[in-house]
Amino acid sequence: LKLQFLYFIGTSYSQDMSKIARLLNVNHLGLPRLPIPALDDTLARYIASVRPLATDAEFNEHSEMVKAFGSGVGKQLQASLVARDKAYEEKGVRPFFHFEEYWDDAYLCARCPNTVHISPYYLLRKPSQAAGVENAARFVHSVVQWLLTARAGELKDDGGDMSQVAMFLGTTRIPERSRDSLQFHADTSSHIIVERSGQFYKVEVIRNGSAVSVAELIGTFNAIKQDAAAPAGYGTHTIAALTTEDRDVWAGAREEVINSSNDNKASLAEIDTALLMVALDHGDSSTNSGLVSTSESLIHGSTVDLTFKNRWYDKHQLVVDDAGNTGFIFEHSFSDGGSWNKVIGDLWPTCTGNHDTTPGAALPFQKLSWSLSPKTLNSIAAAENKLRKDLMSEVDISILNFDSYGKNQIKKWGVSPDAFVQVAFQTAYQAMHGKPAATYEAAAMRGFFHGRTETIRSLTVEVDGFAKAMASGQDSKEVLREKLKAAAKSQSAIAKAASTGQGIDRHMMSLRMEANHHKVVDPASDSLALFSSPLFAAASTWTLSTSNVTAPFIDFFGFGAVTTHGYGLGYMTFDEHLPINVSAFRSGDTHSRDMRDGIDAALRKMADLF
Repeated sequence: LKLQFLYFIGTSYSQDMSKIARLLNVNHLGLPRLPIPALDDTLARYIASVRPLATDAEFNEHSEMVKAFGSGVGKQLQASLVARDKAYEEKGVRPFFHFEEYWDDAYLCARCPNTVHISPYYLLRKPSQAAGVENAARFVHSVVQWLLTARAGELKDDGGDMSQVAMFLGTTRIPERSRDSLQFHADTSSHIIVERSGQFYKVEVIRNGSAVSVAELIGTFNAIKQDAAAPAGYGTHTIAALTTEDRDVWAGAREEVINSSNDNKASLAEIDTALLMVALDHGDSSTNSGLVSTSESLIHGSTVDLTFKNRWYDKHQLVVDDAGNTGFIFEHSFSDGGSWNKVIGDLWPTCTGNHDTTPGAALPFQKLSWSLSPKTLNSIAAAENKLRKDLMSEVDISILNFDSYGKNQIKKWGVSPDAFVQVAFQTAYQAMHGKPAATYEAAAMRGFFHGRTETIRSLTVEVDGFAKAMASGQDSKEVLREKLKAAAKSQSAIAKAASTGQGIDRHMMSLRMEANHHKVVDPASDSLALFSSPLFAAASTWTLSTSNVTAPFIDFFGFGAVTTHGYGLGYMTFDEHLPINVSAFRSGDTHSRDMRDGIDAALRKMADLF
């Protein structure tokens, strides 16, 4: 079913909907709705956030512009927004709050490739030390058991919103022109799709209401590896490459694939309805350059073992190579890190527990068949060339596993570990580039019904001041220590406000959409000049795009930078170490290795202040 069945259109909810559908659509935990902050509060937080990025003259001019907006058209937009949100509340169907519709559009209308630009990844800790397919079998068995628990309505809640959790399995993003759609099959599907050597295999993983065993899955995955090796290994062309394309291009190519063969249509339907994609990669992804090559294989696929032919970026995907390295690639349009960690945290004890791992008899599996037209073959070749040129050769990744100290020591210094790392990022960037960086940090909003994320604008006046003081070297150790504590405190305050529904960016987006989408005022009106001002754009162009997903089952976490001249910084704050994944684009004025080394240096210098 397309998610329009309950997801995008306002229909009355049936009381006999499945238990998973109820997780998606019913506020069974009684969570609060996302609030709309007071206009004056948002504007005060906004103008403070842009101060480090502006000269005195620019800031004074912008302050007047913000003041005029707040006393003028902003009031009209706010009143309209509040009234619209009240109507959403009374209807009790999607959209459940003021910016949910726009947030869906932000992902589904994006025309860039999912690869690098949208889909983040985890390098998981190995569920076992076994090579081969055992870790894939452990994960699949465990996640299917988790699904059956969800279908029975017996998932343990953690106090957070469960709507994204309901969509973890069986959801697929369908490429369409202008705006993609989502399909939801978590309450009906019973199969996975296994990828090996660019070939696809359907495997039923639920039998008589139970998950098939780890031993059976090991036997099945080994049999698939044998079958995939029989013809000629990787074919010259594999349809998977099309999922790395611009979305409109992929939409057109998909239509050609479907219209040229009933086999193709049926094969795509099996992929669309699958619970999960499982890539069984060749080789050892860490052989070339350790964790960097493993990250490259996850973010865009590798040319070494041709793993880019083994990816399907329209769905969540488990990736396990022949050495047992285990990763997970997320389709980000409908879910965020909080829900990913909730699901994997639920299944992890089963995944890492005791199982019979003697290979069992292989389950029946079906190899998907394709009849690709010359036009499709040309599209695949073009997609592979573009992937190599625009992404593989462009993405620049370095990894820092900082182990001189971690969260425990930072807490002893009386500082928030997350804020401490954020200050280090800004300090490193300014030491390299000589200017402050507009910074995005993701705040989880699972404390609200259907909450997604909010922006933590981690560049505060105090953070900027500390970074500049460190670069100048003129302050004493004692003064720098106090500036560091003040910087961390200011960042923590911004983070707390964002995570409690008092952020800046989602509110400003909704105000803007009252004009642009709902035409409350003329979108071309001079009264909206704030939204088209250069400083407004600069302050929301995330030179540092950062996210902290600390969880005990993750080794590293990564994603692409969101601007050519910026960095993507995926990190975690563990007790005794701080793993940080740095991404950049080679065509920009950024270098991931320099940033990695700069963060390492900043963390060491900051420790010396205590």
